[in-house]
Amino acid sequence: MQSEQLSEFLAILWASGSLLPGELYAASERLKAREIFEAQHTAHVAVESELTAAIQNPVITTIMLSSDIITMSDIVINRQEPLPLGLNGYKIASLRANASAID
Repeated sequence: MQSEQLSEFLAILWASGSLLPGELYAASERLKAREIFEAQHTAHVAVESELTAAIQNPVITTIMLSSDIITMSDIVINRQEPLPLGLNGYKIASLRANASAID
């Protein structure tokens, strides 16, 4: 069962007046907290300026592309912690010859 389906199922149970068993209630609270955390700490980027801003924002822990990004300069990621980058089938490319887009 997907997290959205579980949330909907638990919401229906609660709305119908059913008392949720403690474990199910705790699981639904953890799921809700995870969704809130992901919403606050994931950046969905479509252009180079958004990508650069997300990399520089220490609150962002995951970056997801929502379109191809063509860069005019190198993008440098200098963080102590790993920064997952979800390409979602898109690409990051540089217009400069023999340049790496990301270091």
